Amino acid sequence: MADISSYQEDSTLLVVISGTFNFEDNPQFRAIPRMVEERKVNHVTIDLAQLKMIDSAALGMLMMLRKRCDEFGASLTLKNPQGGIQKIFEVSKFYEIFNIVS
Repeated sequence: MADISSYQEDSTLLVVISGTFNFEDNPQFRAIPRMVEERKVNHVTIDLAQLKMIDSAALGMLMMLRKRCDEFGASLTLKNPQGGIQKIFEVSKFYEIFNIVS
């Protein structure tokens, strides 16, 4: 399981995901779109610098979050994917659908 933490700075929700991000994290991750809606944030940044592994279910959760952010008028940035995570994003063409920064 991943360690998922979040905090808000002004109208930006910052989320840090570390460890192994997979289907087991769905209940905790589902709180993020609710926070976007309830707190009326304009931007979400997901920091992935400490993420070691991601599975297809977690990729789907990121896609779902992107869709929900669009619905709420918030932008989404994936930040600092490293090594294998960056390679997975390249192969899955996440760079074409997400704003990804180093």
